[in-house]
Amino acid sequence: MLHLDSTMLSPDVVELADRLCGLLPPSLSKAQFLNTGGEANESAIRFAKIASGRFEVIGMAGSWHGTTTGASSATYAHGRKNYGPAMPGLLASPAPNAYRCPIRRCREHCDMTCLDIGFDMIGATSVGSEVALIVEPVQSAGGIVVPPEGYFQRLRDHCESRGILLIFDEAQTGLGRVEAMFAFEEVGVVPDILTLSKTLGGGLPLSAVVASEEVAAQGK
Repeated sequence: MLHLDSTMLSPDVVELADRLCGLLPPSLSKAQFLNTGGEANESAIRFAKIASGRFEVIGMAGSWHGTTTGASSATYAHGRKNYGPAMPGLLASPAPNAYRCPIRRCREHCDMTCLDIGFDMIGATSVGSEVALIVEPVQSAGGIVVPPEGYFQRLRDHCESRGILLIFDEAQTGLGRVEAMFAFEEVGVVPDILTLSKTLGGGLPLSAVVASEEVAAQGK
């Protein structure tokens, strides 16, 4: 049993952490291994909450992050009906889908007005405890939605101005599924927390959440 949980480490797990973090920028230097993408996103949300002391999490319309409580609460593609109350403190923002523009403005090319309006609505509905925004670099269940150039830079600016941690869910895009090794390299924005699954295990139940040393230390 090479991988069970992060309280039982073997040399193979340590080597994997070193090799994984060696592929990433220095700001992403602490890895925790889990079994599924949902668990990785659950852990990422937990890290963000504990590190900041705040609790409101923002997801994107059309997103898919898993089936566990926190991950499914931040999922807006489907699976919300007939379930009952989701985890408290969840907010949603429109996805940049130019084909089916959520604000009926764009056709064929997203001008990112939906992003600015989304944060206006977050400001109107938040209780002032925003902690993290979780996003897929390319939405999968939402219809293979590829954000326009410059979108993630503006998203990062919105997050930084509000002290919001940015979580990239790269279950579908990480480890070589886009032109770069990771999609965040393609868009030129390094997230505060990165989650990986599927391609990491190559069919085995293995996922990871990778964060900065500061976030990881505060989130214990």
